[in-house]
Amino acid sequence: MLDTYTKSIIGKSKQLLEIDRDCIELLYEAPTPESSNDIKEYLVEMMRQCGNAFVLWNEIRKLLIEVSTVNIHDDSIKELLRKIRNDEQLYSVETYVRIAEDFGKNIEEADAIDVDTFDLVANNPDTLIEFHSKVDYISYFVRSMRIGALIASRSVPEEISSSFSELRDCFAFGFLRASGAICRMMMETAYYHALQRHSDFFRTGDNVVRIDLRTEDRLFQFIKEAHRLGLVGQKVTQKAHDTRRLVNAGVIHTKGLNPSLSESETIQIIHDTMDVIEAVYATR
Repeated sequence: MLDTYTKSIIGKSKQLLEIDRDCIELLYEAPTPESSNDIKEYLVEMMRQCGNAFVLWNEIRKLLIEVSTVNIHDDSIKELLRKIRNDEQLYSVETYVRIAEDFGKNIEEADAIDVDTFDLVANNPDTLIEFHSKVDYISYFVRSMRIGALIASRSVPEEISSSFSELRDCFAFGFLRASGAICRMMMETAYYHALQRHSDFFRTGDNVVRIDLRTEDRLFQFIKEAHRLGLVGQKVTQKAHDTRRLVNAGVIHTKGLNPSLSESETIQIIHDTMDVIEAVYATR
């Protein structure tokens, strides 16, 4: 049985396809307007149809963010939804945008009509109400404050800093598995930098990679080698391995089980990751 969102997506998609066909027919098959009054009526009808298409296009885009998967059997609707997802405009929507942009050049900004999705969302007060009904901004700040910032004695690369900002936002919004995945990526990046600086771990004399990165758990290999070289102590090494295992169990290697991390597990992963990264970049 179809859920409410899918039913709405299908219904609006059918309307949009019909309007798009009508717009194409209006352009190529309608009689050529001759008088100024005919031209005016033609443009009004074209803008009305294309405006409806623009609204439907964006309503469908908005519905698509409410679901993760849409099961559709109709090929024409599947093709339409892929176009919407990939921001490939239909004729009717493209025509609307072109007319709206030309119209907006000659009027005051306050009177301008919506040109793109940003305008439609920004000028719709219900969107803000819906957003606040879904996002607990108090929890957002509380979670952000639980993460804080990296505290390092040496410079941390920009790719780590930017990844950490993404991590903080992920956790603040409650995206726990994504937070765990970013932690693993950050640890792998940090260890890679350390080994690149301090060893020939990645290359032999003939420039061949020493480990098969396609089949090995390369983070495990990085942690193990950094410890062997004395770049990171036993306590940090154990923390890195424990964190790697926890992320693997909750996010990656779930063996058919539902992947999940609790908030307490995620905050432990984040804090331990921060400790590991700070220690790795403290290596001279």
